[in-house]
Amino acid sequence: MKEHSKGLPAVMKIAADHLQKVFGIEIVELQDKLKGSYILINKMKDPTHLAWNDADNAKTGLLVVVLSIIFMSGNVVQDGELWHSLRGFGVNPDQHHETFGDVKKLVMQEFVKQAYLETTRVPNSDPSVYEVRWGQRAMHETSKKDILKFVCLLYKMEPAQWASQYQDAMEEEETARNAAAGSV
Repeated sequence: MKEHSKGLPAVMKIAADHLQKVFGIEIVELQDKLKGSYILINKMKDPTHLAWNDADNAKTGLLVVVLSIIFMSGNVVQDGELWHSLRGFGVNPDQHHETFGDVKKLVMQEFVKQAYLETTRVPNSDPSVYEVRWGQRAMHETSKKDILKFVCLLYKMEPAQWASQYQDAMEEEETARNAAAGSV
């Protein structure tokens, strides 16, 4: 297989082009310690034809809440603060949940493995404390602006009322716009 590895980038480029043109799916290679791993991003404007089961919808809902907590906390939150915030949404991470099962395992292992979240152990913490941030997949599949809109719906507020988060979301949008303009 090693003798064919030099052709892999060309094959991946062709596959990526076909997936984009035919299915509206973008292949994205993850970076840093996840380099060599790929995710598929649905780029279709209205994916209403996609049917998810109730459990997947619920997990996605929990993920959006977790991403919201992280974003509204300055883009990083310690695990204890995250669990406290989830309790406010009626999800007790210390008890087996009817839909999510082991909430801590879902958040700290499954969402991390899927690259929606990244965790870093706080040095010299005993017991262990982890910082939780958005993972690369979350950054590709959603935006801070969309998460801020979600939070505003929950709290019946306008985005500009969350000054620092609004500024952060607008900066991210500007960066994305500049990157898109540079790649054309």
